[in-house]
Amino acid sequence: MSTEPGLHRTYLYASGTKPRSMARAIASDADAVILDLEDSVAPEDKVAARGAVADFIATRAADATCDVHVRVNRWADGFDIDDVRAVVQPGVTALRLPKVQSVDEVRSLDALVAELEAAADMASGTIGFYPTVETASGAMLLGPVLEATTRTRRAAFGASDFVADISASGNDDVATMHVRSHMVMVSRASGKGMPIDSVFGHIDDVAGLVAGAKRAKSLGFFGKSVIHPSQVGPVNDVFTPDRAARNWARQIVSSLGAAEVHRSGLLMVDDELLDPGLVQRARAIVRLVDRLESRDT
Repeated sequence: MSTEPGLHRTYLYASGTKPRSMARAIASDADAVILDLEDSVAPEDKVAARGAVADFIATRAADATCDVHVRVNRWADGFDIDDVRAVVQPGVTALRLPKVQSVDEVRSLDALVAELEAAADMASGTIGFYPTVETASGAMLLGPVLEATTRTRRAAFGASDFVADISASGNDDVATMHVRSHMVMVSRASGKGMPIDSVFGHIDDVAGLVAGAKRAKSLGFFGKSVIHPSQVGPVNDVFTPDRAARNWARQIVSSLGAAEVHRSGLLMVDDELLDPGLVQRARAIVRLVDRLESRDT
């Protein structure tokens, strides 16, 4: 798997307490599956879920056509190290990090994961980090967190916890507009991939799901976390690049071979400067489209 920031349209959660749900998740059309050890697991089931997820990864993850991520627990003193030790193994490509509160905890986790990758004979940097913004303090720290390690791929948003943290009331879209825009700008300034939208909890409200995904896309998000396989198709449709986007991305990428380095350090094609962020996005779209087309053949 590439360690460059990839584009996934959907990130489907599957509880670590439910092996059948995990199996259905990796068989779905989701671009990434998040095996969950956190919110969907009761405190008394944490240890059993950790073992079930570790076993599932060992027996099923290598054959998955989607990326396999794991959401680990976070306690008052940092991330659950036992979770991390259990799940960093071949077949896993990333950790979803809930409620990130400091740069130091991300750097410490980076060092631990590097040791675990080496012990498992995995290439260095295989495991990416997806920090989740769920509090006001987490939002304010997002820039330094994204830049703390090259493992960090993209930021994810947890709307319900964030709204509760800031004691907002009324329309969630209004309450979270500022932080969503903040996440887009910080991600762009940090040179990371576009942030990932929060889950939509009303499984039967397809119209609301699609409307929320379209709003997030219009703000500069790409992709959305989902909680049920039935939500995968509608969200995939929103974030699948259309013909114009595909043509734009392929044109940019095909031009790179003829690019020259301008004195500013930017790439120049036919007297036009190419912003590095646009080049990164074009490459990511091409990788996504290539992956989708390979699935169809």
